[in-house]
Amino acid sequence: RNRLQGVAAFGQATFDFTERVRLTIGGRVSQDEREGAGATAFGQPYTSDESYDRVDWKLGLEFDARAQSMLYATVQTAYQ
Repeated sequence: RNRLQGVAAFGQATFDFTERVRLTIGGRVSQDEREGAGATAFGQPYTSDESYDRVDWKLGLEFDARAQSMLYATVQTAYQ
């Protein structure tokens, strides 16, 4: 029997520094519970009961180079 249950909350905000430059910040808090039992491809039995608590973040910068062009950079963390 395998079971995965998770709960998460996420928020993001964008701030205008000028008409052409924006900063985006975000965060996610998550909690996962995983249970499993079975056998590997080689017949070895296994059981697992794990909990994961995680805080991830995002930071981005956008620049309107021209009316039809935007440059951007993003750095963020994640897991799975």
